[in-house]
Amino acid sequence: MVHLHRRWRFGVGLTLGFGLSAGIGCEGASDSRAPVLDDLPLLIVTEALRIGDVDDPDIGFSRLSSVDIDDDGNIYALEGLAREIRVFSPDGQLRGRIGGRGEGPGEFETSPRFGVSGDTVWTIDTRLNRITLFKRDGTVLSTGRFETLLVTLPSSFGYIMPRVMRPDGRFTGYMSAVGGGRGGEPTGVEPTDSIPVPFVLFEATGAVADTIGWAGRPPPRLWRPPSEDRREMSFIDVGGNRQMLPQPPTGVPWWQAVADGYILTEAPPPQNPEQGVLNVSRIGLHGD
Repeated sequence: MVHLHRRWRFGVGLTLGFGLSAGIGCEGASDSRAPVLDDLPLLIVTEALRIGDVDDPDIGFSRLSSVDIDDDGNIYALEGLAREIRVFSPDGQLRGRIGGRGEGPGEFETSPRFGVSGDTVWTIDTRLNRITLFKRDGTVLSTGRFETLLVTLPSSFGYIMPRVMRPDGRFTGYMSAVGGGRGGEPTGVEPTDSIPVPFVLFEATGAVADTIGWAGRPPPRLWRPPSEDRREMSFIDVGGNRQMLPQPPTGVPWWQAVADGYILTEAPPPQNPEQGVLNVSRIGLHGD
């Protein structure tokens, strides 16, 4: 484990979709010269809390996949390789474990999506197609299996599955994976076609309750129309060996679903400091 106490200099611009704008400029820089390192603000990162132990493999992390915090400040950290959620007190002491590798009740076949809502820890195992609700002490409250729903794409299918728990205890589902159909029979959808994608409401039992909204297109990083496609991979010969060139930074937006819509983050690769801007848009279930 590494104690974080580093000093970095950043030039940052931020524009949020709900109208808030913040920018950190380069004081003292003029149009006649490029910004220099000393013009940029100094940010200091310091350690606030350390959990786990580098010398104890039983509580050390191999793959820290995601983290959530309950109303009492307890920390829930997913150890991806062990398929378990470790529960720590606000001061970093291990209090318990939820789940583990396996297919039985309360176990996970893959690293689950999870979160804490009140006294409930919810989990979604996309390999077992299973929703499991736990008490905060790890006791299983309920288990339900769901069927993935398909969205037809030009050369494959998008899979809609529950992804995040709502305040009412049900789950918002959206297209979160693609697969199948590649190289096979035509799907009947052309790359230029409009492909709306539904938001689907799932019960905690896994049953489909309703369609609750629509996105105008699939998540950009799962499927892109030809106008947004990446260039073909490039190769060079080095010492008689064929090597793939690094891909340039992508301008494809991030698409993150929440219980009542999604957040679209656009970050075009900047060519100069003035272009280092993020555009963040909060979009509702009906495109508003």
